Amino acid sequence: MDTGGGEHWNQAGVSCYSDSVDGLPEEGIQPWVTLFHRDLPQALQRQGGWQNPETARRFEACAEKMAELFRGRVRRWFTFNESQRFIGMGYGTGVDAPGLRLDDDSLSACREAFCQAHSLGQKALHRADGENRRFYEQ
Repeated sequence: MDTGGGEHWNQAGVSCYSDSVDGLPEEGIQPWVTLFHRDLPQALQRQGGWQNPETARRFEACAEKMAELFRGRVRRWFTFNESQRFIGMGYGTGVDAPGLRLDDDSLSACREAFCQAHSLGQKALHRADGENRRFYEQ
């Protein structure tokens, strides 16, 4: 996920994933991509992480960029994986990163930002590539 104004994409990482996505159909595998799996960039955590509503907008930009980069090659997307781990256990119990134990109101703010990020991310995926399918579409 980009941590700033859109210019800080890890090109080596993008190239690695691009090569993987290109190789999957050769093996008869349709790629399904998960955009976020518990790994918030440290720069965003320093700005408040999921407590900061701006993180949802950063996720939206990430989703849009990925849809543009993989246009025509990826049609199925998961916005998030294991939200209970990174919100509930990362900000609630402190068991996972970032290891916080927030009060109920602050934890609710994290959940709200996560839900907003999911909504914005889904819209961005479809805005960037109208051929992207929602998870419930066949």
